[in-house]
This record gives sequence, C-alpha cells and structure tokens, in this order.
Amino acid sequence: MSTLPEGESTADLRRAEIVARARELFGDRGTTDVSMDEIAQFVGVARSTLYVYFSNRSDLMVACIEGLYTQLQVSMDGHPSTAPLERFEHLITGLLEVVDGQPAFFRLALTTQGSLGTTAAAVDVELGIIGAEVANQLTEILVDGQKHGLWKITNIEQSVTLLGQQIYGALLVRASQHAPLDAGESARHLVEFCCGGLAASLRVNNQP
Repeated sequence: MSTLPEGESTADLRRAEIVARARELFGDRGTTDVSMDEIAQFVGVARSTLYVYFSNRSDLMVACIEGLYTQLQVSMDGHPSTAPLERFEHLITGLLEVVDGQPAFFRLALTTQGSLGTTAAAVDVELGIIGAEVANQLTEILVDGQKHGLWKITNIEQSVTLLGQQIYGALLVRASQHAPLDAGESARHLVEFCCGGLAASLRVNNQP
C-alpha cells in the first residue's frame, strides 16, 4: 500500500498535479488567455474540481508561479552551505534549474509582467515577491562575503541591483536555449563573471 509524503494530503497532491499541468498548458500556449474549461480538459478533471482549489484563472496562474519559488526553495535546501561563494553558486544553480523545468512558462511569466488585466497584475505581485526574496539572499551573501574579506563593496544595494540584472538576463537567455549547459556549470561561470571584476561594484580580493 502506497503512502503519502509526510505532511501531504490527497488534496495537496491533487492541487500540485493541477498546478503542474496548468503550468505546462500556459507555457505551451504562450498566453494566460486560456479558459478554465480548456484547463480542466487538459488536466483531466471536471471544471468544478478546478474551482475547489482555485477561485479563478488568476488564482491558478499565481499558484503556478508560487510553484516555481517552491522549487527554488527545495533546491536551496538541498545544498546547505555557509560559505558565501557556495551560497551564491547554489542560488544561481537553483534559479537555472527552475527555468530548465519549464522554460516556456518562465518566458510567459516574464512577458506577462507589466501587461493589463487582473491576471497580469497578480503575476506582477508574485514575481515581485520572488524578486525581493532573491535580492534579500544576494544581500546576505554580499554582506557575509564582505565580512570574510572576499570583496570590498562601497554600495551593497547598488551591487545587488547590478547582480540582479545580470541574473535576470542569464535566466532569459537560458529560457530560450534548446540545449543549455549544465545548470551547475553555468552557475559557476556566472559567479566567476560577477566576482572576477567584471561587475563594476565588486572588487574581489586575491585569495591565497
């Protein structure tokens, strides 16, 4: 007899399955303008079942994006580290792996930002939350690295903004590649780029 994962209920698993399939459909269509009837048919459930878990399409779209953040958290938890450079690399690796899991949906989520409509507004809020959390992690990494003498930064906030822009660009490129490099290898290259003096606000000290 199979058992459910600890802390998971049948309803939790059903909701997760719906979100995963809906994310796939949104990505394949390249638009959020998909009816709940179409989603239900693609997922393989009754339309009424969708409304048990989600009040509307915007609610479902938000759940799809929240799922990406959950995947990032799982990836980070699987690579615990206190060393600043390792934490930086694991953060980037996690982000790249999230994109690799559903590149079409990731592209859709980013292109939906700033658009008009209820769904777009909900997407903006959710992506803003994720962006803020990534910025917080970058801030902690830079502050910790500064304490360990890895670099000298005169403006942490500006450095986080610059790093965020570079990471954002890397994720966009990643989502458009048909056969990207291994996520870990790509993360190492990006970290080396950021910490090799090419980022204007970072001056990495030579280590013995």
